[in-house]
Amino acid sequence: MKKSLILSAILLIATSITSCKKEVVSPGQKGDTGAQGPQGEPGPDAKTFNFTLTFAPGDTYQSYSGITGYDSGDALLFYAKYNNYGDGDYYVPLPVVINGINYLPEFNENTGSLYINTTLDGGASPWTTSSTLKFKVILIKSSGLIKHPGVDLSNYNEVIQTFDLE
Repeated sequence: MKKSLILSAILLIATSITSCKKEVVSPGQKGDTGAQGPQGEPGPDAKTFNFTLTFAPGDTYQSYSGITGYDSGDALLFYAKYNNYGDGDYYVPLPVVINGINYLPEFNENTGSLYINTTLDGGASPWTTSSTLKFKVILIKSSGLIKHPGVDLSNYNEVIQTFDLE
C-alpha cells in the first residue's frame, strides 16, 4: 500500500509538470510560508500554500484557487493533514486513502485551481456532516529542482528541510 501511494504521488507530480500559462514570479514571492534566502529574505525556490476546505454533506469535492506562481517545469506536492502529533500537524501526501475515504487532487494548470476529490469506494460522498480539513501544497520551482536533484519529493520532512520551509 505504501509503495503504491508513493508511486501514485510521484506519478501525480510527473503529470503536473507539463506546459501551462506562463506567469512571471518575482524573486522572493511566496505563499503562506516560503524558503528563506540571505538575511532571512524569502527565496524563490519553493513556497507553501496552507488552506482549509469545508466539505458539506453530500460533497465529493471542493476547490482552492490560491496557488500562484506555477510555471511549466515546476513541481506541486499535495498533502492532507492526517493527525496532530505533539506540537505540530502530521501531513500525508495525496493521493491517499484515510479511514476509507479516497483523497485525490486535481490541478488545472490554466486556471491555477486545485480540486480535492473525496469519495468512498464506488464514488459516493463520505460526508454526512460538515467537515473542515487542512491541506498544504508545496510549489517547488524548476530552479529548486535543478539545485537539489537528489531530494526525495515523496518524503515531506526531506522536502521541508531541503527547501527550508516552515
